[in-house]
This record gives sequence, structure tokens and C-alpha cells, in this order.
Amino acid sequence: MDNVVGVDKRQAERISLDSKIEFIVDADLLSAKSVDISETGIQFSAENPIKVTLRFFMNGENQIKSARLVWAKKEVDGGMTYGLEFVEDT
Repeated sequence: MDNVVGVDKRQAERISLDSKIEFIVDADLLSAKSVDISETGIQFSAENPIKVTLRFFMNGENQIKSARLVWAKKEVDGGMTYGLEFVEDT
């Protein structure tokens, strides 16, 4: 049942958070391999995920976390929604 549509695969409970988030995209040069291309975009795969540093306010404290991009979705209004997974700082 791992591939059933609508099944929540989250490993941790989610809580609502209303905070401005600043994110810094790591400036490392990333290598990728193209998959396909069209007039409107390109798909590629990368050996290492895109990593960012996030700064936000939670539970009365400023937080700084490292994360990697795991999914992105284009919204109807033209905006984007992103899913990031926290990772340990190296």
C-alpha cells in the first residue's frame, strides 16, 4: 500500500506555524544531468539535493535549520509551494 494515492507518508506530526521564513540557498556549484527539455522547461536529476539554510521564529525563539529540497509544486495562482526536509549541519 505504499503507492496508494492520498496516503499520508509523513513520519512526524505537523503543527501549524505562522512565521516569516528567510532562506539562504547554499552557493555551492551543483552538477546535474538533463532528463528532458521542452519549450516551457527542463527536467534534470542531481546526485545531491539542493540544500538551503532557513531562519524563522518558533516557540518564542529564532531558529536556524539546514534543509534539503524534497518536492516542489506549482500553484494555480503562479506561486510555488516547497517541501524541505531538515538535515544535520555538516
